[in-house]
Amino acid sequence: MRERKESVSCWVSQKEKLRLKELAFSKGMSLSAYVKFVLEGPLKEDWSPKLTVLDEIEEKTRPIKICTTESEAEALKRVSLQRGQNVQTVVIAAIREFLLSKPQIDEKTKKQIVDSTLAINKVGTNLNQVARVLNAQNKGGSITSEVIETAVSSVNGVNRKVLNHMKFIETLLKEHYYRSKIDEREKS
Repeated sequence: MRERKESVSCWVSQKEKLRLKELAFSKGMSLSAYVKFVLEGPLKEDWSPKLTVLDEIEEKTRPIKICTTESEAEALKRVSLQRGQNVQTVVIAAIREFLLSKPQIDEKTKKQIVDSTLAINKVGTNLNQVARVLNAQNKGGSITSEVIETAVSSVNGVNRKVLNHMKFIETLLKEHYYRSKIDEREKS
């Protein structure tokens, strides 16, 4: 059975279209045949671009029209209600998850992460206070230096873990809070 053919269209500038026509003519092909010829290479390859989120925020958004079935639209509406987001935000999160190969977080999860980070930050602050008290007692000579060194070392270890966690969460939130620009990095 013959494979059904589909049409694909895209917008290019007049200059780009003329250049494509010139290239097609130089190969003795129609514009359609040339574009198909150009696309055959990437379609045959395992082309998995490395996408990253840049620090800069995109200045413009561009509308894309999508068509869904009634059941898909209802499912999107249910998910958006569960997440407390509008359908557009859910769709954008799904697209970003696909493009970046990273799960996207919803507002409720983002709030939980922020709250847990604040709690962890308080733990770090308390550990610093414990270290200060131990140092003060050590200067007064009321405890041995081995005890203070062990305690300070433990406090510093936990403090490092807290700081690493906070940096990780900061990066995670940056990737999800703003609609940051997605950039394709060349394969190394």
